[in-house]
Amino acid sequence: MIKETLTMVNDIDNDRNDNKTSFMRPNILLTGLRRSGKTSIQHVIFTKIQPSQTQFLKSTPHLTINQFSCGSLINFQVQELPGQLHTFPSLQFSHSNGAQNGQSSLYDDNTTHLVSDGCDIELLLKQCNAVVYIIDAQDDYIQSVSNLNMIIQSGRHVNPRLRYEVFIHKVDQLSEEAKIETQRDIHNQVRDHFADVNGGTDLSPLTSFESNSNAQNILINFHLTSIFDHSIFEAFSKVIQKLIPQFNHLEDLLNYLISASNMEQAFLFDIQTKISIATDSSPTDIQMYELCCDMIDLLINVSQIYGRSNDNIIEAIEDDENEEHVASSIHESTNSYSNTTDEPSSNVFDSMSSSVIKLTGGRALYLKEINRHLALIGVLREETLSKQSIIEYNVNQLKKSILELFHLTCQTSASSLIS
Repeated sequence: MIKETLTMVNDIDNDRNDNKTSFMRPNILLTGLRRSGKTSIQHVIFTKIQPSQTQFLKSTPHLTINQFSCGSLINFQVQELPGQLHTFPSLQFSHSNGAQNGQSSLYDDNTTHLVSDGCDIELLLKQCNAVVYIIDAQDDYIQSVSNLNMIIQSGRHVNPRLRYEVFIHKVDQLSEEAKIETQRDIHNQVRDHFADVNGGTDLSPLTSFESNSNAQNILINFHLTSIFDHSIFEAFSKVIQKLIPQFNHLEDLLNYLISASNMEQAFLFDIQTKISIATDSSPTDIQMYELCCDMIDLLINVSQIYGRSNDNIIEAIEDDENEEHVASSIHESTNSYSNTTDEPSSNVFDSMSSSVIKLTGGRALYLKEINRHLALIGVLREETLSKQSIIEYNVNQLKKSILELFHLTCQTSASSLIS
């Protein structure tokens, strides 16, 4: 599922392709102190390793690049940067290109140059779209917060619109009060640091995500996470959602769906990672998110026992002349974007995959396949299921719109690469 490669930072210097690469494959820089849980997070999300097995993982010794692709629909790149930060005077790293072009240097005399395990962090920050910084909540995080502040300070010079997602990690052993207090303490340390940097003027607000050109606004969010529950999936979902160029359109489509189908909430999941790539505009209920993840696991596990692979289903239906048009639609759905797919998909998850689970309290979960990689899960009242034919019609229209949206995106990105 992950293609892992090693890279040298000095090779990442082609600014001409920055916009094209960013559009095709957003870059996420995953960093933090050693043993903070960076490698474990990736393995739990992307390789389905059991959290209890992560204790046997070795520390990542070098900068690694893991490329994730959900078929041709969702593509992003995770650069894991291990180790401690080392600061050097910025004058030791002159930028000759900027001097030759008459441009002012990105660094002033008071700016330090950051290096981690031989990797030039400024070059990584310049080309990535988001920084995911991991803080071990069970350890003394003073040094970790200090490194975070240095990374943010450096990022403000080289990439002012860079997003920072701080994972306050390993909180599963903390009480609810301790979690809130730890998050508040880390947030205040970062806020106070940049208030002092700006001459005592507090950033207003530190967590602003509003679009403007003011470099004083730091785009930063804090998440409480653990690999032993679904909080890590929810947090990473929020990171991905901010980087997907189609997210606003997907959110609008899901808003229309819940309005027309009388649903309470709707999620669009990648079935292999259980990352929610889109949801409607209502606040996410973490308990419902966990139930949706469990529903995906249940459907896949039951289908692997009692279901048949896509090819067998297609062949069986094609043998039935009366259902020839159904086979055609299944074949078309299961082979969408197959020419660019480099991800293994579940051989039992296809256009016939669907499920309804009734919950206590009068609620129900409705799952429907979008394509081999994506599934829609809606949260609705049990009485709404009496109009299931209307729901299925609306979901089919949503499915067509989503596939068309991604198809147009692929065409646009291909055109940009050619030009």
